Formats: sequence, structure tokens, C-alpha cells
Amino acid sequence: MSQNRRSRKRVNLSFYLIAKDAATSEALGNIVDITPAGFLLLSAKELVPQANISVNIDLPEPVDDCQLINCICEIKRCRKSANPDFYEVGFDITYASSQTKLIIEHIQQKWELRLA
Repeated sequence: MSQNRRSRKRVNLSFYLIAKDAATSEALGNIVDITPAGFLLLSAKELVPQANISVNIDLPEPVDDCQLINCICEIKRCRKSANPDFYEVGFDITYASSQTKLIIEHIQQKWELRLA
């Protein structure tokens, strides 16, 4: 992973987005922060790092007439969360359409968690 990708601003979201395996529609967990380069997922199950997985992300309301977005991702790491009942899973987005990247940027701006 390049330093440029790691230096992008990660945005914690004010609510969780649900991520699903596009092939099986199985819920993988909840996205807690996201950038056009990747996202962090909170999952009840351990996910094994793998080459590629197609992920659908449900949106709480339509953005540019899309109710969900899809991207091809690689699971980079999986470790126990502070709450031992959950895992934190890091995903790199290896492919997303230009429209999907714009929607992710919109998500970052609209639903960023802002603490006082």
C-alpha cells in the first residue's frame, strides 16, 4: 500500500453502513470509517484475508439515484476489536467506478461524525 493511500483522510461515520458479500448477499458487518481507497469494518465474525471480494454497501438513502454501491476489495487484515465479541477488518478497495468513488466522497462529507 502506498504512503499516499494511507495519508488520505479517514472519516468516521455518524452511523454504520452495512457491507454485504455481493456473491451471497451475506452481511459482512458495519463500516465505521471509509475513504475511496478502503474502509474499516466491524464484524461479528472473523474474516480471512483474501485476494478479492465483491462488496455491496447499502446506503441509508439514495445518493445520485443509487441505493447501494459496489466495489471490489481485498481484505488486508482482521484483528479482535476492543470489544472481544467483534473483529476490526481492514479492506482495500482495488476497483470502484468513478461514480462509486464520488458517492464515497459524498458519504464522507454528509455523514462524517463530528464531535463537539
